[in-house]
Amino acid sequence: MAECVSKDTGTRKLLCANCKAYVQCYQWAASLGYELRSEWQVKALSLVWQAPDGYKVPSLTSSALTYAGLGRVTSQLKLFESAGLVKYVDGRYLLRNACPSCYRSECASDCGLRFHSTTFAPRRAQTFP
Repeated sequence: MAECVSKDTGTRKLLCANCKAYVQCYQWAASLGYELRSEWQVKALSLVWQAPDGYKVPSLTSSALTYAGLGRVTSQLKLFESAGLVKYVDGRYLLRNACPSCYRSECASDCGLRFHSTTFAPRRAQTFP
């Protein structure tokens, strides 16, 4: 559970883990200057946000989403990839600041690349527009 305070009214609300992820990914995208315009965009980005080592699109039989919902999520992820919010590496969707070797925002202890999330994304953004 997490707590959120509304800027407009100052009211406090309790959020479940999914709602907390929705708020976090919405704020993260806004900080990069990208406006999430639909609930499917928020859903798709939150799936990547919540996956510690990248989001693999599940098969239809193992997915909790419907066929149409899975298609919408996949199309939004491809849109995010072209916009530079996520990247597709080895069958996984990763946030733009994730290490391409261990798939995490903070490198695993045995990762040889040792990317740090605060320095990797700005460096990558400067190198690859």
